[in-house]
Amino acid sequence: KWSEVFISGDFDTFTADGRGGKMSSSFYDDYPDLEVEAKAFSIEGCSRKNANFTASDLAKFVDEKFYDLTQTIKTGDDLIRSERFCRLDLRRWGARFEANSARPYFEGHERADVIAHRNEFVSHF
Repeated sequence: KWSEVFISGDFDTFTADGRGGKMSSSFYDDYPDLEVEAKAFSIEGCSRKNANFTASDLAKFVDEKFYDLTQTIKTGDDLIRSERFCRLDLRRWGARFEANSARPYFEGHERADVIAHRNEFVSHF
């Protein structure tokens, strides 16, 4: 039956059964401003030098901003967007989960005592 409808050219009848495609709106379709804020938060978190940003941080941020945006009170400990979905969001936005071992400069190397020790060590040789 469906092949005959498709071949006869009535595309509206063919797609009217609702098969395939997007069945409902996603979370960020309903709250596009929240998606922009979440992207900005994740970019800022990933670009930090100490690189300790996780999907859990994003989930907590989205949860906090959601309740601020909707002006509702949170009941319970559940997050509005789970860590798993936040990890998928990060991948959809182009984030890569790689080790941060390629950086030769780590947080704490700019302290005065570290610089003095480094200079003393280099001058020793």
